[in-house]
Amino acid sequence: MIFKRGDTTPPPATTLYQLRQRIASLGDDFWIDNGLGQHVYRVDGKVLRLRLTLVLRDTSGNELLHLQRKLLRLRETMVMQHGGQTVASLHKHLIGLRDRFTIDLADGGELQTRGNFLDHEYTVSRDGPVVAEVSKRWLNIRDTYGISIVEGQDIPLLLAMPCASTSCVMRGADVRALLKILIVGVSLWVTTLIVDGVDVQTDSTSEEILTFAAVGLIFGVVNVVLKPIIHVLGCAFYVLTLGLFALVVNGGLLLLTSWLSGLLHLPFHVDGFWSAVWGSLIISVVSWVLGLFLRV
Repeated sequence: MIFKRGDTTPPPATTLYQLRQRIASLGDDFWIDNGLGQHVYRVDGKVLRLRLTLVLRDTSGNELLHLQRKLLRLRETMVMQHGGQTVASLHKHLIGLRDRFTIDLADGGELQTRGNFLDHEYTVSRDGPVVAEVSKRWLNIRDTYGISIVEGQDIPLLLAMPCASTSCVMRGADVRALLKILIVGVSLWVTTLIVDGVDVQTDSTSEEILTFAAVGLIFGVVNVVLKPIIHVLGCAFYVLTLGLFALVVNGGLLLLTSWLSGLLHLPFHVDGFWSAVWGSLIISVVSWVLGLFLRV
């Protein structure tokens, strides 16, 4: 580690750079500042490109690195180029509880990351030794984090790395949210096949798919909004019933989803409390299995 855990003293101005916490979410451009707050690099986001594209430039507008996401890859990949030549490729690991990335260098060797990307607290090492550290604790500026780079390292490359990885994490979060909605939709479909009293009545397959997706979104929102409140207010019931009260809660939330679907003229219906309880149980099991398989 370059700095001890818990150390809030910023590194020297010549080695510290400031980056925005949310980058290129709408394809906007932004500056990277040094520790003195002076503009030293600019990042251009290309929102209208099919593939996520970032361009790192110096203060004169000269292109230093061109970063572009590769499509149709099993794992998230962004290629970094200079003058049309690939200098590095960033790959997101498929396995692990936290986001992790490896950067393969064209001239040999690799950069590896370790830490928490969502909180912007991680280190970057090259073939073992740490060459950069990213942290929010050095700065008191909102939505900004710092990156300290060891002297003699490739500064543009190490600045491009957090830009690329943050974009992948943001995109990955959007994809996971979409997958969760799809998982709930599939779980609802399975439930209609198993549980009498939970059904969807449509005239076409496409309408049925859209209905399950919409109901899945409603069910997800209902759970996110109400479940934490119910957990707090009904914690005693959870304890007294050894957790069985959760079946009642989940059934009630499914009934509420059915009622809201009716208000929105969606052909989804749950007939009675017990159908809701069994239906919510099937939804939970199927969602859990699909979540394990898709690592959501």
